[in-house]
Amino acid sequence: MNITDIINRKSPSQSVSEDNALPWQRRDFSERMLKEHLTQEHDMASRNLELIKRQVDWIHTTILKEKSAKILDLCCGPGLYTNMLTKYGHRCKGIDFSPAAIEYAHITKIELMLDCEYSLSDIRYTDYGKDFDLAMLLFGELNTKTKEEASRILMKMNSSLKEGGLALIEVFNYDIVEELGTFQPTWSSENESSFSTKPHIILKDYEWVHNDCYSVCRYHIINADNQQVEVYTERLQAYTYNQYEDLFTKNGFSIVSKLPSLANEKDKTGLNLFALLLKKTA
Repeated sequence: MNITDIINRKSPSQSVSEDNALPWQRRDFSERMLKEHLTQEHDMASRNLELIKRQVDWIHTTILKEKSAKILDLCCGPGLYTNMLTKYGHRCKGIDFSPAAIEYAHITKIELMLDCEYSLSDIRYTDYGKDFDLAMLLFGELNTKTKEEASRILMKMNSSLKEGGLALIEVFNYDIVEELGTFQPTWSSENESSFSTKPHIILKDYEWVHNDCYSVCRYHIINADNQQVEVYTERLQAYTYNQYEDLFTKNGFSIVSKLPSLANEKDKTGLNLFALLLKKTA
């Protein structure tokens, strides 16, 4: 792709496909994103360790009542929650499709001598295992999936839980997702970023798809050396609270409680997520 293709581009939603999704499964991209997960300078990829510690303590004491549990952490990233929960005596399994993140999680668990399991897999397709007491899907990951994928994941979560098992899910408010799709296009020049280690320009444009209630952010990455362009898209599905409730009910869950954030405290990170505690009912 070249700059002429940008000028003649279609709307962001017409660019969305599996082929140009953010390349989490690519080694170089996942290694650069791992740095963003581990930094303590911002909370945009993973939260700072102090906040994670408070949230894990809340999960252990309030959700699990300080009882040893078998926990499934979907989209676990570099294992920051999984490892901490294992330190509390829980039996944990983390699944993620970022190779660098899972490699880091493996190395860390060995260094800390933790008895937990990690799997490099795509949660849309892989088997989760059985008999979990708690399944977690945090950081708005459910919203990054299509409605069909979200239902499939919830069905698999349900099947992985014991009778009466719990699910802890963080999701975005409808208004936030809609607002994202109405942002004006932006650009920035970078010597390096998560997309490349070479000088480049990042052009971003957005779209809110009203009929299907999702937003799209499209990235055009222009290489400074040869002006070649790579295109990636990021999609977020919006749900009202009633639509979340309907989605969970159809997949065998009831909502136990709605929380302003993990640890049931006001979210100060600016991520605009809220948490839902679900119970397996079918």
